[in-house]
Amino acid sequence: MGVSLGIGPVDDTLGRIGAHRDQGYKPDRHQILPGHDLVLVRAAREAFAQAQLTVDENCPNTLADTAVLAELGRFDLDCIEQPLAWDDIHDHATLQPRLKTSICLDECIKTAADPR
Repeated sequence: MGVSLGIGPVDDTLGRIGAHRDQGYKPDRHQILPGHDLVLVRAAREAFAQAQLTVDENCPNTLADTAVLAELGRFDLDCIEQPLAWDDIHDHATLQPRLKTSICLDECIKTAADPR
């Protein structure tokens, strides 16, 4: 079972990751925002090299942000959750082949046919 960590200062977040790992939680899902994303993920990966990390972008990006989203792939993430507009399945499908990291969709998937 994993834990979801809200947005906070990097040092505070690293402390929370450590505390949750000490409690036996393995995967960590981090809420991130543009400008805070690479800094946090880089620090988390450096401090917890073997941790399972997932990030949730909460929909603030567009395809113009592909380079930054691709940069997150350097940090061996399990997935990036909902990096683009919550209901934009088309742009998520356009983005996925450009990324090393898998995209996870949640809010926009309403039926079994939606991912197709």
